[in-house]
Amino acid sequence: MNRTIKSRPDEVRRIIRALQLGKRAMLLSREKTLDLITQVLKMDKQTASDTYSVVQTSFNDTGIPTQEGIANIIRAIKAEGRFVDRKIAFEEVAEPRFAIEVAKELGYKVP
Repeated sequence: MNRTIKSRPDEVRRIIRALQLGKRAMLLSREKTLDLITQVLKMDKQTASDTYSVVQTSFNDTGIPTQEGIANIIRAIKAEGRFVDRKIAFEEVAEPRFAIEVAKELGYKVP
């Protein structure tokens, strides 16, 4: 990904923007999102609702990766048995620079 970040920064920014807009739409349209989850992931309504609740609480307001959020992702990956033999640093998996730019463009409060 470092090569992509360096060679195609505008594309990275557009992807982050699309993800942020998708997240915003998902959080503003709970029922539509639940319908999508049930159809695409073939879940019953209760499981879809539970999934939505878990995902909803894991998003932060700005979309900027945090130390805590990335640590949770790394723990989940390690729980699957991947990369258990080494320590993974925040900087290896997160580059917040583009997310900060997009958050500002979208009008989020950025620390």
